[in-house]
Amino acid sequence: MVAVPLEAFKDRFKFKHREVELIMDSHDSQFLQELANRWGRPTHTEYDENGNLIALSLTNTKARWLNEIVHLTRLERLSLSGFSNLEELPAELGQLKALKVLTIKNSLIPKLPKELGHLSSLTFLDLGMNELQELPGAIGELEQLDALHIYDCHLQTLPAEIRNLKHLTSLILAGNELRELPAEIGGLEGLEELDVSDNYLQTLPAEIRNLKHLTSLILAGNELRELPAEIGGLEDLEELDVSDNYLQTLPASFIKLRLLTNIDLSQNDWKLSRLEDIPLPKKLLESQFPGRAYFSAQ
Repeated sequence: MVAVPLEAFKDRFKFKHREVELIMDSHDSQFLQELANRWGRPTHTEYDENGNLIALSLTNTKARWLNEIVHLTRLERLSLSGFSNLEELPAELGQLKALKVLTIKNSLIPKLPKELGHLSSLTFLDLGMNELQELPGAIGELEQLDALHIYDCHLQTLPAEIRNLKHLTSLILAGNELRELPAEIGGLEGLEELDVSDNYLQTLPAEIRNLKHLTSLILAGNELRELPAEIGGLEDLEELDVSDNYLQTLPASFIKLRLLTNIDLSQNDWKLSRLEDIPLPKKLLESQFPGRAYFSAQ
């Protein structure tokens, strides 16, 4: 794999690296030439040993869409940020079959095309800071996806098809408008990290118990008044943040969370007279909360 500095553009996209001259595929060259003429140079490009463009980053352009991108059939990583005029993603995006990493953030996108599900090689998808209110069911076709990050958007629901993402280990949904998590989230049995902070969640589904490999659960900034007893089934959990909710007590099953080393219970409505009333190991509680400032009297 060869990373090429932007100065390479000065020689009409011919470049030398390690004493070997490489010439890009004609489609790649034409696209980058037009890109440089119309919107300036990309912020990052990367090529394989044969001169094929495999990584492209574009930032702060007013383009509505760069149709020529769909001709970059060897592209593995695509990052678009700050596309202020990008009203939607074209269906043709699904033609980038080699794509493994896709980042499109801070671009005001309101919806995703169902053809996104054609990106069968995709392992990482970051759609943060857009205008998304929902995800297409086709998201469940991304069976190789390892990380799905959709934060600071306007998501109100998750499709049931999300249960098909069996390889998913990281799900970041912070800063949306979710009022509930679907029961199907319990199908994400390989999940290790779940962040749904700063939403409007009032309850958690009992199926959360199926997330046996979860090590980090971030629930801060919601409207939770209680946690289900099934949360005690998360025996691999190491980090838990339930701060800034309306919790008054915790289920007795919390005592099963023996690997928990980092916990934040602050800014809740605790109705506990003693720290020891929380069903967690005393040593952990004392280390995290040396005083009683977080608790209200009965």
